[in-house]
Amino acid sequence: MILSLESSNFHDAYVLAWIRNKIGNNYTELQETEEALYNYKRAYDYINRFIEFDHLAAYISFNVGLTLRRKGCIRESLPYIEKAGAYYKKINDIRKLADALYVLGIAYKNTDDFQRASEFFDQAKTLYQTLNNNSLFSRVQVTMAASITYKENPVQAIQDLIQCANQFELDNYPAGVVFVYAKIAEILLLTEQVEEAYEYLCKAQNMASLTELSTTLELGELYAVFAKYHFKIQNYIQAHELALKSSNIFAIIGFMRDQAAALQIAVESSRKTGNLEEALDLQSKRSDLFESLARE
Repeated sequence: MILSLESSNFHDAYVLAWIRNKIGNNYTELQETEEALYNYKRAYDYINRFIEFDHLAAYISFNVGLTLRRKGCIRESLPYIEKAGAYYKKINDIRKLADALYVLGIAYKNTDDFQRASEFFDQAKTLYQTLNNNSLFSRVQVTMAASITYKENPVQAIQDLIQCANQFELDNYPAGVVFVYAKIAEILLLTEQVEEAYEYLCKAQNMASLTELSTTLELGELYAVFAKYHFKIQNYIQAHELALKSSNIFAIIGFMRDQAAALQIAVESSRKTGNLEEALDLQSKRSDLFESLARE
């Protein structure tokens, strides 16, 4: 229908934008990031024909920014998210403003600007607390603990993550628990607590099996941390296998930076086993991913 309307020069930009945004949402639910981004950007193109930058325009702008951030196009995502956030602040939509601040925090975290990331995370947490939304508060806390707090206080980070896992269990959100357990294991590996890390990885794996997670961010993260564990104990063949599984999941859902990070583990594992030709091939794939991100 949308192609027919566009080809016939249908004049109602608002309707066309709404349809394209809806299509983007459907692709997001299917975790098809490229198709989602294409449709969100098509929707955004129609905003210039709106009488004013309204709620739909902000929603579309947020979706473009969020999807770009997920894909790994961090700096490109910022103006879209900031524009949406400014609108939500203007109309005092606390929930959506908090969402925008949270996504901005993730974006700045991914550019290694941890100070600004912390500021946005703290603002988002404050707003979620105002709304008494413990679930969304915990999602921010997970990101903050796993990416910032652990650097200076890994013990506190793990305590924060355990509290978040408990909240996700109350929310009946097993995928979130799997993700948190993987992040706890990752911190434990960094602090040389290898056996404890393995225990959390096994708990995460058991829960993932029970909930039948497939091509999801959470399972991709679990495989990536499991690969790091096997690399740590010098089981390079298993590390290589799990890293490729993780990379393949991130490739399917369009998370290019995470895909490249998982490939790095596979590269190092190949080198350790003396398979230098494969290591070179995988490194070439990583380079292609970064070049693709740079072009966009």
